[in-house]
Amino acid sequence: MYQDICSCANNKNKRLKGYTILEMVIATLFFAITVVCLSLPFCESINLSAKDQDIVNANSLAKTYLKAIELKWQFQTNYDAGDLPEITNVETFNDKYSVTAVKQDIAQNSDSIVIVRRVNVKYTDKNNNILVDLFTDFNRPESAIK
Repeated sequence: MYQDICSCANNKNKRLKGYTILEMVIATLFFAITVVCLSLPFCESINLSAKDQDIVNANSLAKTYLKAIELKWQFQTNYDAGDLPEITNVETFNDKYSVTAVKQDIAQNSDSIVIVRRVNVKYTDKNNNILVDLFTDFNRPESAIK
């Protein structure tokens, strides 16, 4: 009988192997907090990457538009008229960006003929954040290209 009492007392002092519910909750909470803290920089990186891609796209489109102006104004008559190429869906990336192109006469000769024009092309997103703001000066062609 003494052995039965001792073995019964020993069984009460022994813990079952494993984790308690409280330990599991704390471990899960710690793991969740760690995962959230580590994922925040990745989410921010994805957002920055998307914005950077918008800037790259807008920059490429602005350069293409400035090249179109250069090609149009390579003829003296077109340069003197001063008309800018029409801004189409290609330049706005199907209305993803707002595009403004402003020309400004920079220099004139003694006969009041414009010899240098500046064109400023500005791309903004839907929130009016400026993505690209480029300008280029164009010189009046000397004579018609042959």
